Amino acid sequence: MNVSAQTSTGYFHPRRIGHVNLYITEYEPSLWFYRDIVGLCDGWTRPAISGGFLNNGASHHDIGFIPWNSSVIRNKAEGPGLNHLAFELENEVDLVGGYERALAKGTKFQTTDHLIAYSIYSLDPHGFGIEIYADTGLSFADADFKKLKRASVGWTPNAAPPSAEHRYVREHRPRHDEKTLFHATKVTGAVIVSDDFDRARDYYTSVVGLTPVVEGDDFVVLGGSCGGRDVSIFRAKTGQKSLFHHMHFSVSDERDLEESIARAGAFGVVVEREINHRRRRGAVIKSPDGVRALMYVDRDPNHAGLAVLSAEEAVWLV
Repeated sequence: MNVSAQTSTGYFHPRRIGHVNLYITEYEPSLWFYRDIVGLCDGWTRPAISGGFLNNGASHHDIGFIPWNSSVIRNKAEGPGLNHLAFELENEVDLVGGYERALAKGTKFQTTDHLIAYSIYSLDPHGFGIEIYADTGLSFADADFKKLKRASVGWTPNAAPPSAEHRYVREHRPRHDEKTLFHATKVTGAVIVSDDFDRARDYYTSVVGLTPVVEGDDFVVLGGSCGGRDVSIFRAKTGQKSLFHHMHFSVSDERDLEESIARAGAFGVVVEREINHRRRRGAVIKSPDGVRALMYVDRDPNHAGLAVLSAEEAVWLV
């Protein structure tokens, strides 16, 4: 068991997890949950396709969602749940370079121009989607985007010289909307339970390019260059299938979190679990589709000490 300080050896070198994209059942309840409860105040919604892309200033979106049975999805989904995890890169040069290295080794991706980002997609060993992207500098608020001259289209890496410009948000200034229950600053990670632990660990390190920062007996915590704990993978128990366990959102401070927990009942929200540990204060809530979101403040942000925790305890603290 150890805390690792390795350098990424993967095809890509992500900065951090950029967003979580979900399949949902109903648009309005999902919009209410991620906007009015989680507190992602800004972004772009597409009622015509029952889709939403919400943020609080860290990126174009921290959460994206679309109905699982929508005619616009590429692959048939079996129901609501995780669509894909997305990882933000430094720039287009890194995206194209990683894409070409992966392609040369036989790893294939679907490529897409989303106007706001150039993206490539693949599937992890569990069948969960993975997006790796570089921002273009365009935002949902820009007039050129709002004109919607076109939808997302295919993209040919290196058709034009890739830009080395860093177009991601450099000064994150989250908005605090008193009308929302919690006040998420940004999505900071996702937790997966894996029935193919070793292959999953290898995929997220050798393909995605995340670096192990904590290794426990039955889990590994992986991070990007920003120093976060972006994806945590836990070994499934015998007979347990792989699943998306939860995602987590940082909030502004502990006092604000306590006030949100106290007001949850007035919003019709049940706090499923409270975390009150020397390392973290948190509250677990569930979306209308049963997707868990951990709203938290770290009391001790250091990685040291996480490796010795049991998996049952670590799952809420990583």
